[in-house]
Amino acid sequence: MRILDRYIYTKFLVPFIYCMVSFIMLFVIGDLFENLEDFLQVPNWFTVIIRYYLLFIPSTISYITAVAILLALLSSLGHLQKHNEISAMRSAGISIYRIAFPLLLLSLVISLAVLYINEKVVPQTMRDSQLLKKQQTGISFDEVLSDVTYYNPMTNRSYYFESFYPDKNTGEGITVYELRTDGQPYRRITAEKGAWLDGKWWFFNGIIYTYPRKDIPIKKNLTKEAFDFEVRPVDLLESKNELSYLGYFELKESLARKAGWHISTLRPALVELHQKLSLPMACLIMGLLGISFGLKSVQGGMLAGVGISLALGFLYYALFSLTGALGNQGFLQPWLAAWAANIVFGLLGLFFLIRLN
Repeated sequence: MRILDRYIYTKFLVPFIYCMVSFIMLFVIGDLFENLEDFLQVPNWFTVIIRYYLLFIPSTISYITAVAILLALLSSLGHLQKHNEISAMRSAGISIYRIAFPLLLLSLVISLAVLYINEKVVPQTMRDSQLLKKQQTGISFDEVLSDVTYYNPMTNRSYYFESFYPDKNTGEGITVYELRTDGQPYRRITAEKGAWLDGKWWFFNGIIYTYPRKDIPIKKNLTKEAFDFEVRPVDLLESKNELSYLGYFELKESLARKAGWHISTLRPALVELHQKLSLPMACLIMGLLGISFGLKSVQGGMLAGVGISLALGFLYYALFSLTGALGNQGFLQPWLAAWAANIVFGLLGLFFLIRLN
């Protein structure tokens, strides 16, 4: 690594760390104001708060890193501009693109790091943070899930578990409701208890109602019986978790199990799947914008460049949210809904970067 590269990295990383710490503190303080009253009601509340926010911090990384890169670039490059160090580099025959290259490379590395954190760290820490909150209110996530519902449009079956125990793959208060292809009722199964054993659901102590098309319902008592239903315990877990709780590959596997479902049912998950890749790449996009405005002499000085870049940063997230909503509603293809903001602002950043000379 050349001395120049190390110098540029140092000038960038110091304000970047300051920005990351500041943004994390803002997120933590904002969330703490919302939950402080609940935390104060539990024993050892100070320890619980520390544990909870250590688990909470990784989930904020995706949203703050891109803006932190933007502000750090504007700060570091503005400092270099102010002290005529950029002009000195140019006078020494170093091109503007050579100056920008290490910063672009670092933005890409940070994007990949955020992608890794989102995949390997965030899903588990989000589950653990929710588990911690539930445990402190007397409801343990790993002991019981309440009011779990799951619907499979391919089989026209809906499932309801009044209580589901993920550690044992057992449930209580179970109802399975089946419809025919024309929407008419076919069968309803109720059971006091159920268990997932040897790849099948075993139901205990219930009733099976079958609905012939032109006859009265048939009632059958259920003592112990196995059913080869397509739903798996992991599907019940996913139905209670938000999509953000799942990593990219977890969500991809979930979609693979739902192959053949109507696109309207899967669309939000497909948009979320693409966003899990596109959102970390916002770090690179903000890097492009930050370098373009940081190295450019904007009329009105550095503050004008900061204002324009911050406006572009907010516009990026506004467009990202808008296209995501349009994708969920079916107005855009899922991949385009997730990547549209990156495409638009990436091209904008490249345009300004090319025009630097």
